[in-house]
Amino acid sequence: MAVEPLLRGAFGAQAAQLLYVAARLGIADKLHLGKASATGLASSLSVDASALERVLRALVALGVCNEQGRWFSLTPLGEYLRTDHPDSVVPRVILNVEVHHAVWSDLLETLRTGESASQRVFGVPFYEHLSRNRVAGAIFDQAMAGGGWLRHRLRPA
Repeated sequence: MAVEPLLRGAFGAQAAQLLYVAARLGIADKLHLGKASATGLASSLSVDASALERVLRALVALGVCNEQGRWFSLTPLGEYLRTDHPDSVVPRVILNVEVHHAVWSDLLETLRTGESASQRVFGVPFYEHLSRNRVAGAIFDQAMAGGGWLRHRLRPA
């Protein structure tokens, strides 16, 4: 379909949230150990099984997981969401949602005013925010320290 790239972009925030949840919960780390049901995985992650099953099915649509019956497993793409993978994108995914999202969600106002989004959102320039907010700074440092990002090339799907 000709509009598919536009729709993929329009729904990018939802995809980012799904990847973020997978990264924060360590879903790939659990699935790397073998197939799991949503119920079993939910129990080990201390989350609601029904909600997790919907998230897992959405991750199937993103190519992160496979589903066979009631069992979920990790795909080769999903391996990059493991925290111990040498080319892990986990810090980048977390940085995008926890830090960059706040600034990028204010892009329209930046265009209207010409003011820095970081200044409006965080009250200080971006790198000053990272130095003042230890959690955000640590996430940024982890994302920048990972060598795997150099090998990842962003290409249109």
